[in-house]
Amino acid sequence: MKKIPCSYIVIPAIVFLSTNLSSQITIAGAEWARSLALPNFAPPMWFNETIWQLVNIFAALAAVLVWESLKRTPRFWAVISCLGTSAGLIIIWTYVFYNLHMLQIACWKLELITALVMSCIVMLWNPLRLAAYLLMPLAGWLAFKSYIVCSIWQLNQTAGMVEYFKWW
Repeated sequence: MKKIPCSYIVIPAIVFLSTNLSSQITIAGAEWARSLALPNFAPPMWFNETIWQLVNIFAALAAVLVWESLKRTPRFWAVISCLGTSAGLIIIWTYVFYNLHMLQIACWKLELITALVMSCIVMLWNPLRLAAYLLMPLAGWLAFKSYIVCSIWQLNQTAGMVEYFKWW
């Protein structure tokens, strides 16, 4: 009987745990988020949750492919570092947005995370194109979320919700 590689279980488990942690943080700040003025193009919460689940499944598959297929070169470690940092920053972004209510910082964080994921796509393009393709939905969703969050920040800054921005 063939042994299943550990990465097939560990990487999806890490992605599931980080996604679950982000969801718990989101739930804690959902009431505040509902009080915000939203742009017309902002999707409903159920759609956000569904898309996050899908893009995280693709990201987990990409990470497993990278772990199992690439030689342990500096490129491999750069990609793994980018993916791990992106996952951690998504959790921090969720906390910054939903709990600290720092919309401008949340906007910048999403732009940084998008750039990290796009860097992974570029680094994976030649050696492992399938993994690069699997990360494209995540990069696209992050870019769209960044646009939404920056729009929310602008709308609520002009709507008189300055109390959330006093520190800035």
